[in-house]
Amino acid sequence: MKQLFALLILAFMINSSCKQYKLISNESEKVLVGKINRGMLNTEIYPWFKAGYDSYNSALNTDILFLKAYNQRVTFVVFGGTWCDDTRILLPKFFRVIDEAQFPASSITLFGVDRQKKTLKGEAEKNNILNVPTFIVYKDGVEIGRIVESVKKSIEVDLKTMLVKTVF
Repeated sequence: MKQLFALLILAFMINSSCKQYKLISNESEKVLVGKINRGMLNTEIYPWFKAGYDSYNSALNTDILFLKAYNQRVTFVVFGGTWCDDTRILLPKFFRVIDEAQFPASSITLFGVDRQKKTLKGEAEKNNILNVPTFIVYKDGVEIGRIVESVKKSIEVDLKTMLVKTVF
């Protein structure tokens, strides 16, 4: 009996520690917190994601073509709040640009934050996240810049500007 009880406790601890996200739900909102993925946003629960993605037109411009040349060398760690208006505007546009530049899905790590800008395992604190969305851009494993809360021109132009600075 003791062995069964110990096994159940161990299984519970493993299950608890492996959970990467949680959904905080009330009548007015459903907040994803922790490590999440794009598929979790592309649902009827978050209609803003599909609408923003579908409506953004970068017209496959030269900025996208420039980004495409780096799609195997650049990775992103992204923090957003499903409750946040700025995230609802920029995150779908970001994914549209990333898709058009043919970045692999594995190049993006996405975290949802609660209203206090916290994640489940302290990732937001470790990355000094004060505002969302925050897009942390890495080239060859080294952070080269961030887009925080808003863009200067557009997602694709701001990303290109960061990369140009590392080339010259």
